[in-house]
Amino acid sequence: MIILAKALVKVFGGKFYRVNSTFLLYATILLFGYGVFIKTAGHIHDAEQHRYLVFSMLLAFIQTPVFGIVVYTLWVFYTVKSWRFIWKESLEPEHLFWRYSASALPRRTQFAAWFLYQLFIFIPLLIYWLLVGIYAVTIAEYGAFVLTALVILLLALASAAVYVYRFNTYVYGRGRPGWLFRLSRRWKKPLPAIPLLEVLLHRKASFLLVKGLSAMLFAVSASFLADADRQWLVAYTMVASMALAHSILAYPVQLFLERHLYFLQQLPIPRATVYGATVISTLLLVLPELIGLFVLFDSPIAVQGGLILLSGALVTQMANYLSGPAAWVYIRYTFAWYIVTMILLLYAHSELLIAMQFTLSYIVFHVCYFRRKAIPV
Repeated sequence: MIILAKALVKVFGGKFYRVNSTFLLYATILLFGYGVFIKTAGHIHDAEQHRYLVFSMLLAFIQTPVFGIVVYTLWVFYTVKSWRFIWKESLEPEHLFWRYSASALPRRTQFAAWFLYQLFIFIPLLIYWLLVGIYAVTIAEYGAFVLTALVILLLALASAAVYVYRFNTYVYGRGRPGWLFRLSRRWKKPLPAIPLLEVLLHRKASFLLVKGLSAMLFAVSASFLADADRQWLVAYTMVASMALAHSILAYPVQLFLERHLYFLQQLPIPRATVYGATVISTLLLVLPELIGLFVLFDSPIAVQGGLILLSGALVTQMANYLSGPAAWVYIRYTFAWYIVTMILLLYAHSELLIAMQFTLSYIVFHVCYFRRKAIPV
């Protein structure tokens, strides 16, 4: 069992972390960056507390129930991503031997080995569990600590069962195209619809993750509205975090466009037309969030928040033209933009931020559009 678990970690574990490092980083920044900022900003006044600022912010974050729900929901997404990763990797030619070698062992041994593998995948979750343990010892209350342990245990057991089913019971090669693909393949597809269809057809898990994050941000912001002196700041920091979350989709969509629609640069299509198509596709992508803004906030705040969201999403999209296919370079650009955005919002420069973001997105697109080289397939 131990030998099989080590082999699974060596073959699948390292690659999983490389493939999903972006997701882990985004989730950490969105939760601790936005959550801790909203929860603690303006609430730490005691000079003695400033010596222990990081620790007090950590405790304030963990003890907030709504963030516990957000964390557990993210864990479910993370677990499903680990399932999809194994599902996809099991179809690769170099991993076909696992169908026969692993299934030759007793299922009890397979289950235990996959359980240990999933605990390796759950290292970020275990670190959070240790932080909850610190909080539990601090206040001598162990309910959240036990609940977190049970959630991790249940997710690991469910994952092991899914993997054992995959390599022992599942019949390979019986899949068929989804209903959306069958419905849309005969449509004439305008340029703004292509990125949206790529997301809905091939990035469904990421799309649901981003929309789930947006829903959680709405829930968190709604819980703070009653006590907030500046509701506009809650709304604007929320939409900035939503724009950052949508960069999870912006990077793979841009890779798709560069790999498969690279010929657009050689067609007689003005840059302004392509930029307009990008604006329309981005607007359609963030449309649920725009509707939610008008439901939750007053119209002036909702309009300005919607413009911050749209322009911010465009900036994260155009950052691909500066970073190229290097994911970590793109991440650095997007988080640098996020920090600058938060600073401007804290100093109440929302109108300046909107103008800067629209201008910056167009300038980057206009300058870099014809300079990009097609990414090899």
